[in-house]
Amino acid sequence: MAEKHLRKSDAIVIVGASRGIGENLARTLVEAGYRNLHLVARSQKKLEALRRDLERHSDEVSVRVHVRDMCIEKDLMALVHELQSENAFPRHWVLSVGGTPSGKFLIEPFESTPWEQIVSTVDLNFMAPMRIMHQVLPELMRPNSDGVVEPASVIALSSQAAHHARGGASVYAAAKHGLWGLVRSVAEEVRELGIRLAVVAPGMVDTELHPSHPKLDRSKMIPVEDVSRAILFTLECSVASAPFEVHIRPQRSPK
Repeated sequence: MAEKHLRKSDAIVIVGASRGIGENLARTLVEAGYRNLHLVARSQKKLEALRRDLERHSDEVSVRVHVRDMCIEKDLMALVHELQSENAFPRHWVLSVGGTPSGKFLIEPFESTPWEQIVSTVDLNFMAPMRIMHQVLPELMRPNSDGVVEPASVIALSSQAAHHARGGASVYAAAKHGLWGLVRSVAEEVRELGIRLAVVAPGMVDTELHPSHPKLDRSKMIPVEDVSRAILFTLECSVASAPFEVHIRPQRSPK
């Protein structure tokens, strides 16, 4: 049997774990038998509630909560330094960060979008993941005591907006397209070391990012569980495989 890239004992960091895809992924990982999670988000209340739920699943589950804002550089550096002080730096990272500054996906013309909102959207969807990768990759590339770089992952949550142009979402699309280009390029730099970089790009997912609307059929949106399973597939593939991109679109249009 081929060796798996991810082992049940490995530590997994989920950035953006307090809601939506990140929260569901944490539950999916625990249900799949993974026991060592680091949850990162801005809301301590939500993270602590999720930690309690996950640890009730099994006495063997270990969940560490890190209340940090990855759009703030000093918070990122504090997280990295904290994890560097552990016995082993976590080698698998899922960057479930993104969306909009307001937390709701709204369609609006580019020319009337406030500049501050443009900057915040790009920072959240592109700059924050890039800063995380820039700080984390040197740790993942560091050989162990035997001179071997152990398997590692950085999985970034992208969007179908990065690949299918749509009016009214230009800033979000540009940021996600930049993230796709960054991950694909850096993946080529580190793949020979056994470090896996990939993007998972779903279409409309049934989360709070998309507010209810009379013309929106939520039953046709992508279930959040399907995105979590796609991320888990990307993590679990054998060491011989390199799943660079996973695309998920609704079978039928929700609109």
